[in-house]
Amino acid sequence: MIFDYLFLPALTFIAGITAYQDLKYGKIKNKWIILGLSYGLVVIALLFAWDLLAQPLSKFYYLKIKQLAPDSSMPVFTVSFSYLLILIVNFLISVVASFLMWRFRAWSAGDAKLFFAFSLLLPLKYYSKTYLPFWPSFVLLVNIFIPVFVFFTIKASVFLGQSVLTKIREKKLTSEVKKSLKSGLADILRLFIVFVSMFLFTQLFQQQLGAALSLNSFFSQILTLSVLFLISKPLTKYLKKKMFLIMAVLFLLAGIIYGWVYHPSSLLAMFYKILLMASIFLVLIGLLRKILDFYIKEEGVQEISSDELKANSQISKEFMLGFKKESPEIYDYLVEMGKKKSFSQTELVAFKKYCLERKIKTIKIYKSFPFAVWMTLGLVITLIVRGSILSLIYKML
Repeated sequence: MIFDYLFLPALTFIAGITAYQDLKYGKIKNKWIILGLSYGLVVIALLFAWDLLAQPLSKFYYLKIKQLAPDSSMPVFTVSFSYLLILIVNFLISVVASFLMWRFRAWSAGDAKLFFAFSLLLPLKYYSKTYLPFWPSFVLLVNIFIPVFVFFTIKASVFLGQSVLTKIREKKLTSEVKKSLKSGLADILRLFIVFVSMFLFTQLFQQQLGAALSLNSFFSQILTLSVLFLISKPLTKYLKKKMFLIMAVLFLLAGIIYGWVYHPSSLLAMFYKILLMASIFLVLIGLLRKILDFYIKEEGVQEISSDELKANSQISKEFMLGFKKESPEIYDYLVEMGKKKSFSQTELVAFKKYCLERKIKTIKIYKSFPFAVWMTLGLVITLIVRGSILSLIYKML
């Protein structure tokens, strides 16, 4: 209960102010994240210190100030040292996970920093119904992305359906599907190898993983699927390099050999099931990626004048590609800006000057998306459900 009093007011304030500013201005200000992190770390440091000093200070208070007899009852309030340690470990893993997701361009730097601020300030009891040792905040991550995923999948599917009907009327659909499959076949095969490897690893070590992480088979599968979905797009780029592809194949062969040695009777049936699961998941993830990418390309982009460009504007990939042949240096520069997801003031002035010299009057940018609002929604879901929304749905079925 004390952690509710210490952390929930600060968490509510940080969530509210960042969601409001992201919705209104399209930006998460660092000062609120720094405030939340500073407050959380100072409180935890003080609790660590109190845990070490509580016994002697309490004894001094009861014996010297209150002058109680040595055999009197002397209750001592302490905070569990192990609880505080879990808070810190959870926070550090959240920092690493946030960095990787930012590196793989799953979200912006501001969103990543806000997530590990939430992870630090949310008391552990709100993960109690789907508790993941070492990294309880994975539940928060799931609760953030599931509503976003469902919302955009529905919205993008409706938009795609309208587009498909138009192409059917124009008799262009078959040729576009063939072209898409032909260009992406090699990428599909590479991803298939990775998916099979991951599913095989999960099946072979499911009992050990479940015991180590206190996960049931459902949640361990959700964990695997979540990781595969998040890394699938950036992984395609890395798998084009021979070394990464060779490593993936060797990993798969190692799994097959291990299964042959330790599970010879069930390996064939297991492998058949894995191939089927990987195929279905690959088709589903491919369709979802295509739907979302198509929606972003068609509806998630807006055209602005070069004068309207702001520091946090995200230039669209299509606009960048226009410079690839004409001006490779500018293309590389824009790609770097895309990774940073923002211009410095000097960079912004320099690029606007370049646009003026080249008579580039309009620029295509991605529409701003107030992700902090969705993160706050995921936080509210976690506070109410006290666990993963997927686990809740699973129990209801």
